[in-house]
Amino acid sequence: MDSEVDYKIVQGYYLLGGGQEANKYEFKIYRGHPDFEKITVDSVCWTFYQAEDILTPIPAIIRVKGVFSERNIVRVKLAKEQSMVIVILNISKLVSISKHILVKIQEAL
Repeated sequence: MDSEVDYKIVQGYYLLGGGQEANKYEFKIYRGHPDFEKITVDSVCWTFYQAEDILTPIPAIIRVKGVFSERNIVRVKLAKEQSMVIVILNISKLVSISKHILVKIQEAL
């Protein structure tokens, strides 16, 4: 089916002890993932930490700023990944977080 995609591209910012990082990063989530249909803007997710050209095995959380599921956008992003030095990291899991805590995080930024 033409409207279905195997991945969604997620843009987000790392949430660190000192607040939200300034750099925006891209991540991906595959169709078979239990959170594939649940991920939205302002979701909080587990992934791994990266910085510029470095990937780490350090678990980290992100706040989602954009979710792209349009076939052409996803195809272009995944094709670009093939030529990049670093892969687009996967989303590991959505984090259950109360609206109250999310508001506090946003106020702190």
